[in-house]
Amino acid sequence: MNNSRLINFKTIFMELLNKVYLLKTKYLRANYSKFMTQELKKAIMLRTRLQNQFLKIRTYAAELKYNKQRHLCVSLRRKAKQNYYENLDLNNINDNKKFWTMVKPFFCNKIKSVENIMLDENDKLVRNKKKVANIFDDFFVNIVPNLGINAEHNLLNTTNISHNPIELLFISTRIILVSFQLKIYERY
Repeated sequence: MNNSRLINFKTIFMELLNKVYLLKTKYLRANYSKFMTQELKKAIMLRTRLQNQFLKIRTYAAELKYNKQRHLCVSLRRKAKQNYYENLDLNNINDNKKFWTMVKPFFCNKIKSVENIMLDENDKLVRNKKKVANIFDDFFVNIVPNLGINAEHNLLNTTNISHNPIELLFISTRIILVSFQLKIYERY
């Protein structure tokens, strides 16, 4: 009974509040992200306006303005992302779904890593590019012997392959069938 009174009060209060003060609604754009800042939003709007101008008049000056704004947007976007992820509170991430929504933007395939590969080889860190390449080469060249695959059980062993002779009549009938099917498909 108490619960119904509370619901009744809440509905009456919200109706009165909506009459006196309109609730603000916010529409999210398609390019909305959690790291989006006001400065980045304005830069994107200006970029879109300059792009439309460039597509309309097609001059070199308009193209330069558009490209300059586009590069500014990319730079602002990178800074906003970096700032957002640096200030992210890791204590709020307590389940897998939240974790992967936070981490997924880091797995972008457009960025190439500039860091050198470091390997731990016999308790020594190897950083030299040639030595790292030689270690990878040695590993991948000797991968089959290291797996212990015997040459007797190799699939490419040619001693067990047998060939059956194919008759000329069989091949000629197959060729005629294929050419007949092609002629049927050409009609349609």
